Amino acid sequence: MVDDDELSAPPPPPRSGRPADILRSPPPAPAQASSAGRWEIPSFERDSTDLAAGLDESWNGDVFNDVRSVSPPAPTQSPPLPPPPASASLPIDTPRRASLDSSALTEISQRIGAQVLASAQALATLAKNRVIGDGTSAGYVQSVLEGVPSVAPVRPDSGEFGHVIFSQTASTVQLRKSDIAPGDVVHVQQAHFSGRRLLKNYKEDIEEAYGVVVEFERKGGKIRVLKANQSANAYPAVESHNWKLEDLKSGTIRVLRIGEAES
Repeated sequence: MVDDDELSAPPPPPRSGRPADILRSPPPAPAQASSAGRWEIPSFERDSTDLAAGLDESWNGDVFNDVRSVSPPAPTQSPPLPPPPASASLPIDTPRRASLDSSALTEISQRIGAQVLASAQALATLAKNRVIGDGTSAGYVQSVLEGVPSVAPVRPDSGEFGHVIFSQTASTVQLRKSDIAPGDVVHVQQAHFSGRRLLKNYKEDIEEAYGVVVEFERKGGKIRVLKANQSANAYPAVESHNWKLEDLKSGTIRVLRIGEAES
């Protein structure tokens, strides 16, 4: 029989210097000599291969992820080309027609000047109770020229009704190629007139106006014209008016000779 004291006896203590809770990996296998007497190194091929494969897989994955995360640079675009410069407009005193000498301009006036004046006077008669054209001074001149088949066509709203034969700014004459004659067109722009009219002092400011020459007096350079009356509801819609070259204090006055249509 087993004594009770033997059953209650404690277990034997562990060996000194080797605690039971510490586990150590077995030592590497020692190198062994082959049958030929040469030493052989233990093979770690599998472990090193697996390690390299793991490193390769991890390195390649990180690099590919980095490459995919970097977006390609946006293509550079050259700056847009500047717009072409706008063509410079011609000065107001630059004729848009072929330049003619004094003799040719005089011949044109003799052939069609009377026709232009007759058309202007006919429309002035109709204007006693109606508006001519669009009611503006340029519109009146345009309507006058439309009644003369032999004149050269004029672009609507261009204001260039013919060859510039005379130009004066303030008191300075800038151009004189022919004598002012009936049937010519007068263009007054940004003008200020000051002088005496009918024995009285007068002042007149004109932003822009056109008229057809009826008569020209050399004394004082007085030009009598037919032009549109632009007062509201005023008749006749065409009126007779005088401008004196010697009374022009500022602004510009030009005289244009109507051109002939090409035959």
